[in-house]
Amino acid sequence: MRSRLNENWSVGFQHRRDLLDDRALRSAVSLAYQDECFLIEAVAQRTDYRDREIEEDDSIFVRVVFKYLGEVSGG
Repeated sequence: MRSRLNENWSVGFQHRRDLLDDRALRSAVSLAYQDECFLIEAVAQRTDYRDREIEEDDSIFVRVVFKYLGEVSGG
């Protein structure tokens, strides 16, 4: 779900759930600024997948997209 706050700002929420085990797999919240030249988005997420190779994780990252040059990400 994403909601636009005004012309340039938006906030979003994502939630993925395992319906058989009735538990959350991934939740994330984001805040983004976008204009005609670039996009800056900050995302905080928690994952809780249960697998031998994948552990639960909390992460925060920022994504910057220059619409005419490319993309830079960091976390």
